[in-house]
Amino acid sequence: MKIYRSSPFECASLVSPVLLEEAGLIANKALPRAIFFFSANTQYENAGDALINRELLKVLRRWGSVRVAQSGAPEAFMRQLCLEPEELHYESRPALWMGAFLAGTQARFSRTERPYLALTPGDPGGIFDRDVMLRGALTLMLTLAGVRIVRLGVSLGRMSRGRLRFEAFMSRFYVHIGIRDSQSLDLARAHGFLNCGYFPDFALALDPTERSPKTDDHFNVVVSLRDDNLGWADRATLVRKLDQVIGAVSASQAVSLHFVAQVGIDGAFARYLKDRYAGRISSVMSEEQNIDRLANIYCRADLIVSNRLHALLLASACGAVPLGLLFPESNVKIVGLLGDLGLGDHWRNPNDEALPDVPGLMLRQKVVQAAFSNAGQMIGDRAEALFGS
Repeated sequence: MKIYRSSPFECASLVSPVLLEEAGLIANKALPRAIFFFSANTQYENAGDALINRELLKVLRRWGSVRVAQSGAPEAFMRQLCLEPEELHYESRPALWMGAFLAGTQARFSRTERPYLALTPGDPGGIFDRDVMLRGALTLMLTLAGVRIVRLGVSLGRMSRGRLRFEAFMSRFYVHIGIRDSQSLDLARAHGFLNCGYFPDFALALDPTERSPKTDDHFNVVVSLRDDNLGWADRATLVRKLDQVIGAVSASQAVSLHFVAQVGIDGAFARYLKDRYAGRISSVMSEEQNIDRLANIYCRADLIVSNRLHALLLASACGAVPLGLLFPESNVKIVGLLGDLGLGDHWRNPNDEALPDVPGLMLRQKVVQAAFSNAGQMIGDRAEALFGS
C-alpha cells in the first residue's frame, strides 16, 4: 500500500484535557517589564538541548529583556541560541548571579523592572549532592534579594528520592516550576511540590514549517536512534524492529533513508545502521548537531523514526510524521509526553510483534501539526500568565 501524506482528519485540541484544566496562574497586566537572567547548563553537543534553550529565550523575549552568560559554553552552541549582541552580557555564571542579585536589590526600591533567574529547561540530573545543595543556597540568596526564580519545561523522572524531596522543599521559593509531562507532574504532586503546573516542552513552541519540495518520488525516512542507554539484547531488538518497519514501508514503493546523529554519541550507531542498508536501499548519513541544518534535513522527510524526544519533535515541526521506537521502561519521559499531546499512537515498543500501521500514521499529519499548534498556544498563554505585559 502506497503511503500518502494527505489527511481527512479535522483536528480538535490534542493536549490532555487534564493538563488543560488548571493553569494555576493568573496574569497581572499591571506589572512592570521583566528582565531575565539566563545561563544554559546542559549537554552542549546535543541539538535538542540547544533547541529548547533557544525556544525558551524566544518566549522570554516577548515579556522582557534577556541577559545571558556564556559560562564556558562552546561558540557553536551559543550561536544556535540566536542572541542579539547586547544579550550576551556576562562571561561567567558567577558574574550573572551577581548581576541578578544587584537587579533584585534595586527592584525592591523600584518597580521599573522585575528580575527573574530562568533556569535551564529539560531533564536535569537526578542525584542529590553537594553541587545541588550549593545551587539551592544560591537560589535562596537570590530570592531574598528580590529575584524571582522560574524553571519551565522540565521533567523530574531522573531525580532520586532524596533529590525530589530537596526540590519539593525548594519549590516554595520558586515563582513557578513548569513541568512538561504528566508523569513528572504526578511525581511532583506526590512529593509535595508547590508552585508547579504543566508547561509543554519548549520544542513545541516551534511554528510548523513548510516542507521542502521533493526532488524525487521516494518516500523519505529519517532514522535518528540512540543505543547508549540500551543493553545488547534491547539494542538487537531495536535493530530488528527497525528492519521490519523499513521492510514494510519499502515493499510497495521506493524509499530513501537518512541516518542522523543528532547527538554526538549517536554517531557510531548511525554509521552501523547505514552500513546495514548499504547496497539495498538508498542511504546517507549526517552527524549534525546544528538546529537549522537539521531542519533542512527534516523538511524533506516523510517519516521520522527515533527514540530521541527532540528528534521526534523537531522533525515533526518540519512536517515529518513521528514514529517512536520506545522501550517503555527506559523511555518513560517520551512515552508520557507523546500521550500528553494526544500522539499515543505514534510510538511502538520494539518488543511487540505487530508492525506499526505506518500508512495510518501518515494520515495523521494534520493531527500532529495540531498538537504543535495547541501546545504552542498553551506555552504562550502560560508565559503571559506568569510574566504579564
